[in-house]
Amino acid sequence: DEDEDEAEDEDEDEDEAEDEDEDEDEAKDEAETEDRVVHLFGGNLAFSELLESKGDNEPEREYDYEEAYAQSNRPNHIIALDNMMNVSNGGKNCIEVFQGNGQFIRQFGKGFVKAPVGIAAGSDGHIVVASLDANKLSIFTQDGQCVHEVTDIGLNCPYGLAVDSDGLIYIADRLNIRVVVL
Repeated sequence: DEDEDEAEDEDEDEDEAEDEDEDEDEAKDEAETEDRVVHLFGGNLAFSELLESKGDNEPEREYDYEEAYAQSNRPNHIIALDNMMNVSNGGKNCIEVFQGNGQFIRQFGKGFVKAPVGIAAGSDGHIVVASLDANKLSIFTQDGQCVHEVTDIGLNCPYGLAVDSDGLIYIADRLNIRVVVL
């Protein structure tokens, strides 16, 4: 009986130690997220809510992700350029530009892009956009003027883009299973 009592005491001590470890982990996670801020887009992609780490007395906030997605028309990729966010919006077939606070400024690319996904900026400030459904690239000024289109390089579902400091454009050509460099 003494052996069983000792075993039970050891089990209780282990359980208490595990509970203390879990409490420490939770406290550490809370401390790590205290400074994090998440901005959620909704409606017309303007910031609809600002979620900060919850304090002890702060109520849970609910967010309707399905409604936000339905209204946003498929935002795909985003770049920050001169304190503006440029969002490729596949549902609206355009690029939408927002200030850092989420205020909508303008849109561009209608008639030039179809299901835009990849978006990148060159060191010259031009914005390169990959059109998924049109299998082409469109290059725009920051004001939204189309200055060049690349259509004849056999792209098949161009998706991701990057532009290096030398101005080379890297395209993830998804269905051709390759990376194209221009």
